[in-house]
Amino acid sequence: MLQLLNLALSKNLTLNQIACLYYLKNKISIPDIYSPRVEIARLRTLGYVDSEQKLIDSGKKVLKSFEELFEAQRKKAITEVLGETYKEHIEVFRNIYPRKSSRGRLLTTGCSNENLAKSFEWFFKNYPDFTWETVFRATRAYVDNVDKTYIKDMKYFIRKQDTQDKTWDSMLAAYCFDINKEDDDNDRYDLNKDVKLL
Repeated sequence: MLQLLNLALSKNLTLNQIACLYYLKNKISIPDIYSPRVEIARLRTLGYVDSEQKLIDSGKKVLKSFEELFEAQRKKAITEVLGETYKEHIEVFRNIYPRKSSRGRLLTTGCSNENLAKSFEWFFKNYPDFTWETVFRATRAYVDNVDKTYIKDMKYFIRKQDTQDKTWDSMLAAYCFDINKEDDDNDRYDLNKDVKLL
């Protein structure tokens, strides 16, 4: 947050003005809470907006500096949640999951590495007790046991949003829970394990 405030200060901009630049760039109506007339007039004075309320090059450049700051913070957040080697882990996941169903339906539509990183960021924030190893084992269990005619798309295996109540569900999480339960059961009944008597 301090980086954002310092960048705004260095550009002589308020947070409201940054918001207005964003709305103008994306051709979105500016909410009244930002006092658009006042802020756009100030942005014109600063040389970021023309008389037709369109961003000029200097406005695009200053907005890009804020977008780059947000993108850097986003990448840092993803790395904190998924770990330094998350890109390699996503590739391992991709290699486990089939590319097509038995009917030839592509299972990787909309599954760029960036989209998968966002899905896994959601997954590990909601299920922090799972590891990448558990994810790989759960994915293998699903892929090995599902009828390939009805296999879910890769992105929907990680998470899928309910169209009615907008909540998210994860088939991957269900398989991870099963893997962990199976491990717990094996640990509990492992006859080769040392037993300590009290």
